Amino acid sequence: MDNYSNLLDIVNAFRFQKGDYDGAEKQLLLFTENYSTLSANKAELLRNQFDAKDRLGWLRLASTLFTKDFSKADPLRKEKLCRMFFALYSFENLEFGFDGVMDIDAVSDQIKAVPEIATKCWAQFKALTSNDVAKENLETRLFSS
Repeated sequence: MDNYSNLLDIVNAFRFQKGDYDGAEKQLLLFTENYSTLSANKAELLRNQFDAKDRLGWLRLASTLFTKDFSKADPLRKEKLCRMFFALYSFENLEFGFDGVMDIDAVSDQIKAVPEIATKCWAQFKALTSNDVAKENLETRLFSS
């Protein structure tokens, strides 16, 4: 099975239970690891298989997990949480309206505190984000002084 098919299966199997943060994180990290290996074209094909409202919901969940655990995490876990957030941000591919601002603002202070980790993680997902406005706005809010 190729990565695209594998990711379709992973996303179609998303089942998030209220309060089950560990289960949600496992599912989103599995998505993250597989999504990072896609080409930009395959990422766009995958993105188009799912409704924007669902993708936004998954980004919200990634933002929640990030903000819940990041401050007390060790460096390896911080990197995993950054990768997860950037993967779901890339997958959502927001035009950057109110929703995009909300999710970026939720994580911005914590991401700005670890610029090396954040830059490294964003570099893995930037090319998979097809919307240039989404890329530019994220970079402006997170990586500019």
